[in-house]
Amino acid sequence: DWSSDVCSSDLVLVNSRGEASAAPAVLRCGALPDQGGAVRAWAGPWAQDVRWWDPAGERRVLWHLVVGPPERTVACLVRLERGRVTLDALYD
Repeated sequence: DWSSDVCSSDLVLVNSRGEASAAPAVLRCGALPDQGGAVRAWAGPWAQDVRWWDPAGERRVLWHLVVGPPERTVACLVRLERGRVTLDALYD
């Protein structure tokens, strides 16, 4: 799992319209080189309504693409679902 923090260690929040409260500044995850670091660039969020036809399984998922620092450039596909943030893919 990873967490995205603003410089003051405030979490980046996403409202119901899919708008982020701030740009992510730090990416932390054990799967990343040096456990992560500063965010150089990011895009998103993109909202997806998963299983919209099934009231019991319907949920909203938000995706971000986050790029790490230049000295160890890696792009990450990040998912926010039901208040939990996960790292779904790494691109180097």
